[in-house]
Amino acid sequence: SRSKVAVDILAGALVGALAGYALVKTVEGVKKLGGALTPSSGLFREGLCHSKTRKLEEYITNLFNVSSKGDWNNWIAFCLRATIHQAKDAVSRFDRLVSLRESYRDRISKTKISNRGYKIIDILFNELPIISITQISKKFDITYHTAKNDIELLVKQDILKKAPFKTRPKFFLSPDIMSVAHTHIEIE
Repeated sequence: SRSKVAVDILAGALVGALAGYALVKTVEGVKKLGGALTPSSGLFREGLCHSKTRKLEEYITNLFNVSSKGDWNNWIAFCLRATIHQAKDAVSRFDRLVSLRESYRDRISKTKISNRGYKIIDILFNELPIISITQISKKFDITYHTAKNDIELLVKQDILKKAPFKTRPKFFLSPDIMSVAHTHIEIE
């Protein structure tokens, strides 16, 4: 459910903030032994409390200030703001994916596709938004021709498109699902 997703994200982010704290304390110990904490350290740039699409400079500065000045208040406040942002982003994506899934189901309800069509849509949302005819054939123990017909019907409904790369087997993807998953969502 929507609330479970938000709770899981918040719990994960808070664990990440605590892990960041433990990591900084470890680095401080190394620093006392002659090591150095540099703001450009890859480990910290990719840290658990930092939103990769925003505020990298603030992240680096706050983390550096923990090590150099013991400024934990700004670090924790930053981590909590990032946690809230990530949770809102996840809930927004979740809502958009639920709506998209219902839209797909509505589209195919108006066709002559079998119940397998609904199951293929579930695969797109629950496993991977890219599939091949061969995968569908094996997954449902049906002929290649039957799987191809199912995929073609989903293409006609603008649910799937042929993947832009040339491979064997041919792959089909859901650009709408991929767009929701990979589009930057600005939340304030």
